[in-house]
Amino acid sequence: MATALAGEARVRVQVHAGVALAPRELGAVVARLAPGVEVVTAGGEGLARLVLEPAPISMEAWAARPARTRGSCAPLEEALAMGQEETLAHLEPALARVTQAADGALRARLRRRGNSLAQTIEGRCPATARAVRQCMGSKPCPFTPRPVLRGAVWIAAPEPADADPSCGPEGLPGLWRAVEEAAEVAVRGSLAPQWADAADRQAARVALAEALADACTPSRRRFDPAVLAEVRAEVRLAGEDLRRVEPARPSRWETVSERVHVPGGGPMRGLLVLDTRGGPGPAARVRERVRVVRARLAAGARCEPQRASLPLRLVLRAPEGALRAQVLAYPEELVCEDLGPGVPEPAAR
Repeated sequence: MATALAGEARVRVQVHAGVALAPRELGAVVARLAPGVEVVTAGGEGLARLVLEPAPISMEAWAARPARTRGSCAPLEEALAMGQEETLAHLEPALARVTQAADGALRARLRRRGNSLAQTIEGRCPATARAVRQCMGSKPCPFTPRPVLRGAVWIAAPEPADADPSCGPEGLPGLWRAVEEAAEVAVRGSLAPQWADAADRQAARVALAEALADACTPSRRRFDPAVLAEVRAEVRLAGEDLRRVEPARPSRWETVSERVHVPGGGPMRGLLVLDTRGGPGPAARVRERVRVVRARLAAGARCEPQRASLPLRLVLRAPEGALRAQVLAYPEELVCEDLGPGVPEPAAR
């Protein structure tokens, strides 16, 4: 646009009546699309006209165009995914031992009192009664507690499939007491300190990935460069924390009763959560950095409402009305491509 206006040092701006744009915003649009042009707001006979108007585009065609973004968070997301895969492969045997121990402990308890429990609840909780009988046999038990790495290390169990609220943990204390006891048996000596520390780091890595996925998903937000600089610094430090080799810290399991949502797995009831003692270790530091990242992105993101249903166009017309140049002007852009350390830091010299 600057080239098209090279011979026009002074123009008169004409704003179409259907364009809702404040004078300050108009000045910003003209300055961005026509740099170096002096805007004349009064008089101006014989001057070229810079016309801001709705673009003559079919609304159906405009809505059908695919969404576009500049840049990508893919390098960072791929690095996090690779770290998760490697850690899970390392952790899988230990996590499987916990699940196996919980499954055996729960089946043993339900074989002793599952029949009477199933008969008692069959009328109001048929799906749960069938699941209880399934746990008494050799088929997979739906209520088996298992490790869940989501923000923290949880031992959680799927909630009953019955829609009736009275079939939940509060309404079936006998069943859930057996599930809780099985969870406690499973973690008793089944997860050594080094395994617990690795699982805690993996849970923190998942929290970091989720925070960045929220920010990198196109949602008509823009981030101030200063905010992005702070986020990059926190993410870089979080990566260093996850790679840092430190002795495993003492930990213990705390009894809880919280709903934990697992993507693809539905609602689960958290029964135990790992509490790491002995000071803030790498996983605790990463979780704090995730909290800072989410807070800064929430405070630093802004979504400017689009005032026109279609994009605007800036048209340069000669004094006699002939079209000289035009360019589309978008009221809003998504700028997320620089989020995270997608480009390696320069090597120290």
